[in-house]
Order: sequence, then C-alpha cells, then structure tokens
Amino acid sequence: MNVLDAEIGQVYGPYKLEFEDSNIKDYLQSVTFSENKELYNEYLPPFFVIALALSNLIEDIQLFNSGLEAVHSGQEVIWNKKISSNSIIYAKGKLSSKKAIRKSLFLVFSVEYKDLTNKLVGSSVSKIILNDK
Repeated sequence: MNVLDAEIGQVYGPYKLEFEDSNIKDYLQSVTFSENKELYNEYLPPFFVIALALSNLIEDIQLFNSGLEAVHSGQEVIWNKKISSNSIIYAKGKLSSKKAIRKSLFLVFSVEYKDLTNKLVGSSVSKIILNDK
C-alpha cells in the first residue's frame, strides 16, 4: 500500500530475511572500517539486518512512487541477540506515526525482528521525512 494512503497502525511484512554472502561482503565493504571487519566473521552487525528489512519496507510502501523527496532522518535500535549469517529472521513493520507539517510528511515505522522460534531478537524505529520537490 502506498504510504500516502496508509493509516497509522498499518502493518507491513513479515519479511523473511536471509543473508547471502555477497550481500554481507558488500555491506561490510561500504560501512565498516577495515580494522573492524574481523568483528563480523561470526555474527552480523544489527544494522545489516535493519538495512535489509528497511529496503523491503521501502519497496512495500512504494516510497519511490510517491513523487516526493525522501530523507531517512533517524534510526533507533534495540538488539537482544547475535545473528549469524545462516540465521533466518522475520521482520514485521508498522506505521506508528504519520504527521503532516506544512509541506512535509513525517513518518515513523516500528519494526520487530524475530527468529524461527518467534523469539524477539531486536526492534528498530525508522524516521522518514517526505517533502515536495
């Protein structure tokens, strides 16, 4: 559903997140300092999982079809468990706030991340601002 038509409480997903070696390598090359790469040999950085879920959410809400400029203005994270590259995580999002102020639309999405046993492994809040071009 287009985010412009969505109401607060709209649920998105769940998205099944699986981690391919090429995606992990590309992510670590782009955002990790070379001296920290060894830290992620066994476990994935939580932000990799969040980025993958957020890309699914952005596609689902048809953000790029809105005709508006988008800014990812904030990210909050709580993480409870280490995630290995062979893990499967399910991410489920919800539009928790939507406010129009002047020519801008402020959106807040809450996302929960669960493992195969339905145990909560983390949560995040993503803030997005949409503006007229």
